[in-house]
Amino acid sequence: MGYGRFQKFLLLAKSNLDSTMIARLSKHFHKKLQKRSISIFAALHGSSSNKKYRIFTSDTHLELHPQWLRERCLSPLSVQQETLQPLHQPHEFCWPMDIETAALTDDGTVLRLRFSDGHDSTFQVQDLEKEASSLANCGVQQKDNQMPTPILWTDAEVMRIPYEDLVDGVHGEIQDHPDGIPSTFPSQIFKLTERLLTHGHVIVTNTPSNNMQVAAFAQALTQFQGFSSVRATNWGPVFNVRSEPDAELKDLAYTSSALSPHVDNPYRNPNPGFQLLHALENKCTMTGGSLAVDGSEVARQLREENPEMFRVLSTVACRWENDGGDKSTALVYFGPQISCNPTTDEVEQIRYSPKSGGYAPAIADPDEMDLLFRARRRFAELLNEDKNTVRFHLNEGDIWMFNNLRVLHGRDEFDVNEGTRHFQGCYIDVDGVQSAYFRSKYLLQEEAEDVEGKEENSSKSDKKKLIKSRSFGSSVEVWDTARASDFT
Repeated sequence: MGYGRFQKFLLLAKSNLDSTMIARLSKHFHKKLQKRSISIFAALHGSSSNKKYRIFTSDTHLELHPQWLRERCLSPLSVQQETLQPLHQPHEFCWPMDIETAALTDDGTVLRLRFSDGHDSTFQVQDLEKEASSLANCGVQQKDNQMPTPILWTDAEVMRIPYEDLVDGVHGEIQDHPDGIPSTFPSQIFKLTERLLTHGHVIVTNTPSNNMQVAAFAQALTQFQGFSSVRATNWGPVFNVRSEPDAELKDLAYTSSALSPHVDNPYRNPNPGFQLLHALENKCTMTGGSLAVDGSEVARQLREENPEMFRVLSTVACRWENDGGDKSTALVYFGPQISCNPTTDEVEQIRYSPKSGGYAPAIADPDEMDLLFRARRRFAELLNEDKNTVRFHLNEGDIWMFNNLRVLHGRDEFDVNEGTRHFQGCYIDVDGVQSAYFRSKYLLQEEAEDVEGKEENSSKSDKKKLIKSRSFGSSVEVWDTARASDFT
């Protein structure tokens, strides 16, 4: 009901309603108006008598650009219907794009627009409001694609999940799976991946201690075919961490020495997203403990303590390098110690690995050069503080999985006289974890819908009849997000 129609309703009803009821109805109507997420403003365009419409969100008063709206139309003329992938390149739209007609219908929940290219679109207001508030809130081609919000920590206990709760059956080496990738349990995979995306690391316990088992688990998690689930390097699909070289390849990690907190391979492009470390054998129960530091939390501390130090570490690119382990090649990458999202300014990646260099450029400004070295020193101090460090022990069969772009890892020195300490590791890209998260989430949603299917379908049928009997005036047929429709 529009405002004008509501006023007429009140005039007709005054003889039958007392003042208290009229006040309550009026308050209810205005409250519903305030809940509208979109506002429409019309203004004359230059010397022309034609009106051009401007669309604003009600809460933040953010203006939605006509081109921004036009690119979110999901009509068959705009996107392929099976994938919702856009059919047009940016330069193929008319410019400038304007809105010639705009209307809110269905109690303010539907926005109907006609653009200056003659195209008509219909949008769900709540979808526009949600995406406008944050680019990460929802998607277009897959609406439910919002990532879990990261939770920063200093001393949070590492979550442990049994292998048998994740993977269906106990399997040996990856080549022992002629029938394909082992199946997994969606509820536990969701629990695992959600924790990885919020806290950055998890320990999977009771994993079979077989060669290449860490790669087999990575494949089961991502469900990617072949070895594409594992990020191969010059060390191969997996690497071995012992107190001796891995074949002919050498690294400080391949000793019994302590390792300060660091990320792996900042010299690669792109840097490995998640690392999996499998304790195939670990007789060192008194030495060789593991440690983890939330780099994003430490970066937050530095930004709060000294914004200028944070600025220089997030803007000056340093050189990270490696000789391939046998001086047969050169791996080099240039990037800052702290990388931030250019849109949100949130910390996205930490690069800290003294053994990989992080060599600073020669900056002409001596004050800036001095600030860079002081900032790097302070950042290292914070990363090594006990209050920011979580310590734990990896038992045989444990796989420690962590976000290599966020969580720094290290170890205490271990005594080889205690016995063998053999870890096998591999890398997977971030999208492997993200895909597993959304796949398990969607499967759980489908299972819930199947359980309630009959009751829900019955309820929907009754609701449709009720809405149809109460409708009046012109109606709008709406797709999930938007569709082309003619104005009448």
